[in-house]
Amino acid sequence: MPFASASSPPQSWLRGGLAIASGLLLAGLYPPFNLAFFGWIALTPLILAVDGARSRTGFFLGWLSGTVGSLAATGYWIFRAAHDYFQLSQAGAAGFAVAVTQLFVSGYFGLFGLTAALVSGRRLRVLLIPALFVASEYARARLLSGCPWELLGHSQHAVTLVQICDLTGVYGLSFLLALVATAATELRRGYAPALAAGLTLLAVLLYGEWRLDDLAHHTDGSINVVLVQGIFPMTAAAVRSCSRNSSTTTSTSAFGRALPIPI
Repeated sequence: MPFASASSPPQSWLRGGLAIASGLLLAGLYPPFNLAFFGWIALTPLILAVDGARSRTGFFLGWLSGTVGSLAATGYWIFRAAHDYFQLSQAGAAGFAVAVTQLFVSGYFGLFGLTAALVSGRRLRVLLIPALFVASEYARARLLSGCPWELLGHSQHAVTLVQICDLTGVYGLSFLLALVATAATELRRGYAPALAAGLTLLAVLLYGEWRLDDLAHHTDGSINVVLVQGIFPMTAAAVRSCSRNSSTTTSTSAFGRALPIPI
């Protein structure tokens, strides 16, 4: 059953605690923690929190989860970059880190919380919620110059699992993770959603096995990848560094047929 009301103090605290828990689980997915298995349940507390909530409460809970998660996952290095490279004061760098996470992350989580609250009790909720989450990620990656950092699917590194991305991009993997997380909240209502999520996961893994087997039959089983990263101070030397990066990229012939990827 959904929570009876978001207005009673105990339930308000419970909803808030669940939203914060989701934020912490999301932060645990990325460096320095890299707890990829959290990806399957990271959204579960938030989905439970917004179930039966008013739309404005859903927005607040999503915002809260996104704020906790983004600050915990990226706040420390945004602060460091703003302080060391932009030469901001510590207070200014802290404010900059908060502003960046609010502008590029928290609001989109708020929209997800709002829309997830609106579909509470819907029959196809187990599919609607993952679709709404992926829509919020896509918007975050595209709007306001785009911020496609640390999407949910980016947390997974299992080679077999990620093969689905050649068909769907990272958003298909995000959908799968959100589907499993939503199915977990539906166990109190029945096992059909969990069965559907399990069959979807099985199909993704079978596709991954087929894709890797096909690759092994058409290559020697390996692909050369060259990572090219330019690290330089925020000065006029950036132009010279870009030139050096170009030279480095064109010299990758020593690796044979390699795929150069700038990072």
